[in-house]
Amino acid sequence: MASPTLTTPAKGNAHSRMLGASLVSRLPGARATPLALERADNGLFLHWLAYMGLLVFGTWLLWQAGAND
Repeated sequence: MASPTLTTPAKGNAHSRMLGASLVSRLPGARATPLALERADNGLFLHWLAYMGLLVFGTWLLWQAGAND
């Protein structure tokens, strides 16, 4: 069984006329080339892991500072 091929949508299709797609394409850095880490096999996981680590560390710091009172 042959796998389906992915094609790039043609300009002027319904997706490019969507408000959200239009806004996201105008974000700073939206057209930047991906970093080498992002192109790696586990790149997305490593970005997620770093983000979760920062959130956990920030939560721990707030707890130690007594922000839960």
